[in-house]
Amino acid sequence: MLGIDLTQILLHLFNTALLFAGLYFLLYKPVLAFMKKREEYYRDMDQEATRRLEEAKTQEAAYQEKISALETEIDEKRQQAVMELDQERENRMAEARSEAEKILENARKDAKEERAHILESVRGDITLMVEEATQKIILSPTVTESYDRFLEGSEAEGSAVNGEN
Repeated sequence: MLGIDLTQILLHLFNTALLFAGLYFLLYKPVLAFMKKREEYYRDMDQEATRRLEEAKTQEAAYQEKISALETEIDEKRQQAVMELDQERENRMAEARSEAEKILENARKDAKEERAHILESVRGDITLMVEEATQKIILSPTVTESYDRFLEGSEAEGSAVNGEN
């Protein structure tokens, strides 16, 4: 018939089946295993990355909480420091006022003592001046004559008023 030999076709079919079986075992299975291994590797990497991302988010939340707690503590300490500073300022102001009051009191006391001393000195000076003036008046001949004339004039006026002329 046409020159087709059935044994040749069967041999070609057998060779093709043998080729496919060989290729299946030699290429397809190892490539399939390699692909599964690679897919598993990337899946594991993805899971590890996801796990690490979750850990990082957890740590970030913990750090944020710690930072918030530290900021709160810092604010409290800042407020406490401000309060202590205000208290210290008030204490120093009170001490300064007290010291100023002591200084004023000492100045008043010194001024009173100085005034008393000055008054005592002035009184002594005034007394001395009055004594000197009195001595000058008493010892002065013109004053004595003036005084005598005054007394004589007073007596004359007194007798005129009484009707003795």
